[in-house]
Amino acid sequence: MQSLERGLAVIRAFDSERRSLTLSDVARETGLSRASARRFLHTLVELGYVATDGREFTLRPQLLELGYAYLSSLTLPDIAAPHLEELSQKVSESSSVAVLDGTDIVYVARVATHRIMSASIRVGTRFPAYATSMGRAILAHAEPGVLDAYLASAVQSSPPSSPPSSLPLSPPSKVGSTAGSKVGPSAASKTPSGMLVPLTSRTITDPRDLRAALDLVREQGWALVDQELEEGLRSVAAPLRDGTGRVVAAVNVSAPVRRGEIATLVQHLLPPLLKAAAAIEADLARMR
Repeated sequence: MQSLERGLAVIRAFDSERRSLTLSDVARETGLSRASARRFLHTLVELGYVATDGREFTLRPQLLELGYAYLSSLTLPDIAAPHLEELSQKVSESSSVAVLDGTDIVYVARVATHRIMSASIRVGTRFPAYATSMGRAILAHAEPGVLDAYLASAVQSSPPSSPPSSLPLSPPSKVGSTAGSKVGPSAASKTPSGMLVPLTSRTITDPRDLRAALDLVREQGWALVDQELEEGLRSVAAPLRDGTGRVVAAVNVSAPVRRGEIATLVQHLLPPLLKAAAAIEADLARMR
């Protein structure tokens, strides 16, 4: 198991900003000795997951096979990709699709126009659902018992889960290391019992206030989060329903605060977002 863990650590050392790494780079990023890093890299080269020119190493497309079973069975990334492309081109902002996994949202498709957060976002990135527009768009349509269980788990998870780096398992399209800034123990220790961990000074932390926010999302059909995940970032999201009418995911558009007042932002982003959501849902319905 330790060998598997170290081999995965070597793979995770690569990301969109570190596409090519030397042996020394990999050893430094993983904390492995040069001898161990060399052994794992050469094994990955032999398996076809890594390529090398003798000095630098890069990931090979064959690595996508490790996540293909999940992505192909989900089908959502492939369906959403062209609609995200069109949406991002129309509003000149990054767009994404995410699903709920435990207390987090997980990005399954993304088109990035520019970097909008201190942490880069790509397929596989996780964020606490309660502080995101896509998380709220999904949670707003959860059954009462499911929402109760979510809140109980989210409150107990102090700090909220901050996952390891994820492989960029992208559908065949332009899709947008990993999770956002980690909320450390100091933040969790200052969080009153029964409250959600604040990620910024604006984060809703009282479960009762979050329920009220979810009621509004359910009523109006879309969610807006204003600088609750990261200062300076706003996001608008809409739920995505499958052919049975069940909310299975959400689609969003994110923009920096400098884009203008909230009302102006919503006026500009919401109509194209809802149109893209409807188009994705129509395609999902045809997949039944």
